[in-house]
Amino acid sequence: MDDIPEAFKVTSATLHMFGDAANWFHAYKLIHQWPSWSEFRIAVTTEFDRNVHRNKMKELLLLKQSASVLEYKREFNQLVYQLLLYEQSVSDTFLVTRFLLGLKEELRGAVEIQLPRNVAEAADYAVVQEEVMSRTKSVKSSYTKMYNQKSDNRINSVPSGDLWKARQLKEFRRINGLCYSCGDKYMPGHVCAKSPTAQVHVMQSDNSAILSDEILDAVITQEEAMAEMQLSVNALSGADHPKTLRLRALIGNQVVIILVDSGSTSSFIDSTLLQRLKVTTTTLDTALPVRVANGELLQCTEEVADLHWWVQGHTFKYDFKALALRGYDLILGMDWLEQWGEMVCQWKEKWVQFQLEGHVIKLQGLTTAVSS
Repeated sequence: MDDIPEAFKVTSATLHMFGDAANWFHAYKLIHQWPSWSEFRIAVTTEFDRNVHRNKMKELLLLKQSASVLEYKREFNQLVYQLLLYEQSVSDTFLVTRFLLGLKEELRGAVEIQLPRNVAEAADYAVVQEEVMSRTKSVKSSYTKMYNQKSDNRINSVPSGDLWKARQLKEFRRINGLCYSCGDKYMPGHVCAKSPTAQVHVMQSDNSAILSDEILDAVITQEEAMAEMQLSVNALSGADHPKTLRLRALIGNQVVIILVDSGSTSSFIDSTLLQRLKVTTTTLDTALPVRVANGELLQCTEEVADLHWWVQGHTFKYDFKALALRGYDLILGMDWLEQWGEMVCQWKEKWVQFQLEGHVIKLQGLTTAVSS
């Protein structure tokens, strides 16, 4: 319209009016004189643009991710572009906060701790996290199926009553330094003198029963299943919980978010963080199963020994199992908490207190959103 003379702008604009717009202008002319360009713009805005700004803002505030991150980003940006027609300046802080709130819960925590400065950065982090989750689910699904099938086959091959008796006998022999299979005194080079039988139907009072390899395998498999590490849903999803607290800490020059979680039996480090820290990891001889509270079974194949971190003026070190956590950088579980003995935990005020080398240490957890 800039190249059209002022006197012809209204005429030019009305040539492109159809339907309701054309009917409105026809009625407008019957009531008003032919408008100037500025009067025409005000009249059109008043008639057709009364609630568009407000409605677009509502759409943005209510927008939630329902498909992929890229699809969510596209929908989000479309609304932002429409809002910019009414507000030429919308702060990046507002936009990135709104974008984070609309992300799926399982993605949000991992993206928030990166403190993205704008929507583009937040979307990039979210896409990476989405890919990590997709790979983790794929590996976990195949591993869970294989592990459960293998465990079930071993355990189900022995009657439950015999399995319980065998487990008690194995524990008795372990405590007394006896061979698990035949019950004779165990020493290097020991060879069982008796042939093992397939089942243990007769458990004599002198504990002389023979345990076959099949039964011992079933007992060991059951013990492994009972002793598998536990991980809370909060640790995996990034969600906050009344019986957890979060700490902001430093590992080298990396800012990390730690979840102190009594619902996790062991301590873990996010496998994606290891790539940034460039620390030395050790591959486990056998993969360790980690049971999530929602029933999921994950696979742990690496660990980090003596990892140092700094928090609120204190330096700590501990061993961590590596796992795709998605929600937090580090999880301090019951194994870390138990080493301090008596502790004072104020979950409501989000602090924990214990003694370290004769000094009382108090760690104050985050009481606001991680991104603040």
